[in-house]
This record gives sequence, structure tokens and C-alpha cells, in this order.
Amino acid sequence: MAKKADVLSWILSAVAGALTVAQFVLLFALDLPERVAALRVAGYVLWAVSAYLGWVPIFELKKYGGVPKGKSYVHTTALVTRGTYAVVRHPQFLAGVLLNAGIAAVGQHWLLALLGAACIPAWYHSMVWADGEALAKFGDDYRRYMGEVPRANFIWGLIKFARRRKGG
Repeated sequence: MAKKADVLSWILSAVAGALTVAQFVLLFALDLPERVAALRVAGYVLWAVSAYLGWVPIFELKKYGGVPKGKSYVHTTALVTRGTYAVVRHPQFLAGVLLNAGIAAVGQHWLLALLGAACIPAWYHSMVWADGEALAKFGDDYRRYMGEVPRANFIWGLIKFARRRKGG
């Protein structure tokens, strides 16, 4: 039987997914005039980064996560701390945040911004929930990893990664 926290996490993820789809549909359905070009470009950059953070971890988890043959990438048996996981603990959830922000920046419409903003708490909750699941699965190794790698702060993660590489 699923725990309440698991059910809430699934519901919030479903809501965030539905709101993201709604954002995409509205982006193309609304008659959106050209507004701030730089903001639109920034939105496309966020899309590109979100695509990277959304797809690359699938391959990293399959390669380094000890995933049993024939199983989905989410069925890791080993803690992955390299690649994107050396910079942020939850790159795919961060990808969701960046995608929602990118859609809002590209469309520059209040409704797109509102839908995107509504997703952020759901993505954050998913990150917190995933930390709890990983702590239960990997124990002290994950606790140490949490101390080294930020949950979703990509910039701070890059700084910490660079410091670890330098040895300081």
C-alpha cells in the first residue's frame, strides 16, 4: 500500500505535467505578439538547458546506476554521483522548472507565467520526496552526497563541482 507522501507526490507530479501541457498548448493557441526579444531568447536557452537536464540523466542512470537489464532507468541499484548528478541531485525535476520558466519567457503572457509558477512548488515537492526515497535506499552514502551536491541550484552546483575538482 502506498504511503500518503507517495500518493501526494504522484498527484503533484500529474498536476505539474498537466499544467506544463496546458502551457505548451496555450503557447501555440494564444495570439502572442512579439514582445521583448531578449526574454524570448532567454526562454529558448532555458528550453535547451531543460532538454539536456531532462534527457541526459536517463542515459547516465542506465550507464552508472546498476539498472537491471530490461528495467527502466528509474530502477537504479547504485547511487549515481557523476555527470549531471555531480552538479545537481535532481536534474530532471530542475528540467521541469526550467521548461516552465522557458515557456513563460518565450510566450510572455500572464497566463503562461501563472501556469509555470504553479508548477514550481510541485517540482520542489518532488525533489524533497525523491531525497527521502534516496535516503531510505542509499543511507549514509546519500546523506554525504546531499552535503556535496545541491538539490537543484545549478550555479552553486557548478561552483561546488569545480572546487571538488580542484581539491578544495
